[in-house]
Amino acid sequence: MSVRVYLAAGTDGVRALRDSGELRAPAFFVTPAMRAEDPRADEEDLEYEAALLAEEAAREADAGVVVVAADVPASSVADVETPPVVLGPVPRSAVVSLHVAEHGGGVEDELLWYDVAELDDVAAYLRI
Repeated sequence: MSVRVYLAAGTDGVRALRDSGELRAPAFFVTPAMRAEDPRADEEDLEYEAALLAEEAAREADAGVVVVAADVPASSVADVETPPVVLGPVPRSAVVSLHVAEHGGGVEDELLWYDVAELDDVAAYLRI
């Protein structure tokens, strides 16, 4: 069984993913506490909330706003009650998508979505 995690990767995470095929970054994911807080929320809404937490962490780290979505074994986050947890290495094969702040975009703007197959395009967009 796997769990979708959202990694506050920043540009360094994209570089590592491109160059070495893996990355380490703080990961956010849906927790039992999040589900209990809003029992009527569906999984998609809860995952969006987890992705927003990763985006916020990336902004706070001031390392470029890039959130990487990946599916990792549930056992890697099973004992974590309160994210984030630094996961790694997360292999490129586990990555599903990349979410990148648009150049000149503000905090209120949605992130640009890229499939993992577009990793080189993301690196070019970020000029790394």
